[in-house]
Amino acid sequence: MAFQPFGYKFEIASRSRATEAKAAVRARKKDWFDPKNGARGWICGPFICLWLSAFDRYGPMLFGLIQDDGFGTRITGRAGSDLNGLMLTALALPLLVFILFEMVAADQSQWKNVAIICALIIFALLVFWWAHQDRRQAEPLVRFLRDALTSDDHSRHTAPARDAIYQGMSLHIGEQARSEPTSAMAVHLALLDLSENDFVILEAAPEKYIQAMSQNGSFIIEMRRGAGQHFQAARRGAPDTDKARFHFSFEEAREALTAFGSGADAPSAMVWLPMSLRD
Repeated sequence: MAFQPFGYKFEIASRSRATEAKAAVRARKKDWFDPKNGARGWICGPFICLWLSAFDRYGPMLFGLIQDDGFGTRITGRAGSDLNGLMLTALALPLLVFILFEMVAADQSQWKNVAIICALIIFALLVFWWAHQDRRQAEPLVRFLRDALTSDDHSRHTAPARDAIYQGMSLHIGEQARSEPTSAMAVHLALLDLSENDFVILEAAPEKYIQAMSQNGSFIIEMRRGAGQHFQAARRGAPDTDKARFHFSFEEAREALTAFGSGADAPSAMVWLPMSLRD
């Protein structure tokens, strides 16, 4: 696996023109200081920058380049954890190494200061490692951008109908209940904004619900049908590896949750395995 402290590469294609793509992103993104988590940021000429939180300035971030490719619009860039802070660390690291070299070369025997500089260099290297480990925290930003650019041209999927309300159901992200009516569109938006290792839960009763967890750019889906009846979704006929069997795309997770909300059958690609038999 490649070492990617500066985030992972992404590429999104749309049949819309660049001006239409920019307008779609601007219309859907949140205001900079909106208290709810979700994509926000700026577009300046061909450049786009998005981040998730109004308060966590060191959180996940996305940088991209918007280009006409003759067939529509293509956005390429990188998405990762704390890209702005990482750039500052990358600029500071050569300076720390230079200071350390000069101190040792001068033979001033200021070993306390040398130890402090060495500790700062080690910490900077650890920052790169942590950024590599956490790069998938920016996945909600890539999902948002892909949805904004492709939902209207039908090249990938069409967002669910806004008027599909799920009566008697509640929607949660982690421990926080959503205030808007529980609907197919609310599920769609909740999955788009879902942070790494967090849950979207669609609940009909305390022991009857379906949930999806974002993990490494995909979703793990579980369902409870009553006390002691806990199941996990597996991909029908998939190779016997954890990633292939138990991880689903955004579209598949959305289809599973909206099927539960409407009382329809689960997607045909899924089979429900009792959690006690999961291993």
